[in-house]
Amino acid sequence: MVWFRIVPDAADDATGPAWAALRLGHGVCWALLAASMLIGVADGPPRLRAGLAWAALAAYAAFVVALVAG
Repeated sequence: MVWFRIVPDAADDATGPAWAALRLGHGVCWALLAASMLIGVADGPPRLRAGLAWAALAAYAAFVVALVAG
């Protein structure tokens, strides 16, 4: 899928957690959002849906912070 391939140029120079956030953050965010939506469609537990959505927000926030800081 295309969204797993979005890696900014800043990832080339990043190390440690910033490297992980820049390399994986965008794709992980979309995967967590997709899982949250699937659970919602399947009438899954609202707490699990919310937890996945919040985790997606955290993944994207880490991606943006690493991008801006780097």
